[in-house]
Amino acid sequence: MRAELWVVRHGAAADSTAELPRDDDRPLTAKGESQARRLAQILPELDRLLSSPLLRARQTAEPLAALAPSGVEILSALAHAEAAELPEALVQALQAGALPGERVPRVAIVGHEPQLSETIGLLIAPQAPAPAAVRMRKGAVARLAGGLRPGGMRLELLLAQADLKRAP
Repeated sequence: MRAELWVVRHGAAADSTAELPRDDDRPLTAKGESQARRLAQILPELDRLLSSPLLRARQTAEPLAALAPSGVEILSALAHAEAAELPEALVQALQAGALPGERVPRVAIVGHEPQLSETIGLLIAPQAPAPAAVRMRKGAVARLAGGLRPGGMRLELLLAQADLKRAP
């Protein structure tokens, strides 16, 4: 399956505390909320928006929801799958939902490290001894295009929040 894939790492999140001991429940900080709003200003209209079920990823995806006809869709693989499993999980999720007829679908995923960087490396250059190394900082976005399979995509864009702050 071919796709234009926008990969988004969640924004800055609160640290775990005694009151908030579960990693899954950490919310975005004010900085993280600002990062998510900035992402919504630069991402294009989407056919699908898939998010990890973890709170900080869902909160990052919320400002992006208006860009996709179905809003935010939860994909548990974005929180719990190994990077090597994610391409197939994405293909299955995309085949199960609405996609445009003739053109390549534009899809965004919102998730976590190290899964996102490892998945990008696998999608663009899976060769031994190790896949390509890509580092996704909090609130970063990458655009890939091609086939959703190991080695089937090319990295077209990688922007950190510092880059987004400089954008007009």
